Amino acid sequence: MKSVNTKLALIVAIAIMMFISPLINAFAENAEEDKAIKPPAAVMAAFHKAYPSAKVRNVFIETKDNVDYIEIESMDNGLERDLLYFPNGTVFEIEEQITTNLLPAKVLAGVKAKFPKGIIKTSEKVIRNGRIVEYGVIIEDGEKGIELLLSPKGVIKTQESVSDNDEVSDTGDGDVEEAGEDGEADEGGEED
Repeated sequence: MKSVNTKLALIVAIAIMMFISPLINAFAENAEEDKAIKPPAAVMAAFHKAYPSAKVRNVFIETKDNVDYIEIESMDNGLERDLLYFPNGTVFEIEEQITTNLLPAKVLAGVKAKFPKGIIKTSEKVIRNGRIVEYGVIIEDGEKGIELLLSPKGVIKTQESVSDNDEVSDTGDGDVEEAGEDGEADEGGEED
């Protein structure tokens, strides 16, 4: 009887492995989603035309809202710029690093209201259809790193913890209380 139970257990184990193996492979393929790719020629032509002095750091496929985009991570005169392109070379989104003093007063006020002692370490503007639609900042609040996404009106849309492994570099004086200019974003309208 033990021999039959052992054989049955072995058959069940093999069947389970045969079922689980494709699931593990599918998970591994999804984990490699940020794998570097060779971008379409139209994307590279559009990128080099718009940013002739920029250096390409990485090119990936990024899926956002169930749409695949070509993402180019670049460096241009010391500032980071990430772009999402459609395969035909049309830009969908630009994330461009900016110095803290270029953040609008309303964005700084939104950060200060939630994190009065926070220090801005990096900041960026997010552009879609030629308009600034969001600002992203990474702040240090005590010993915690926090990433915020804000509307041009300073409304916090998302807030996430940033691990020590995430790259954080200074882009200005960073002190929320001292940085900033009055006025609106120079490239866009205001959205929530």
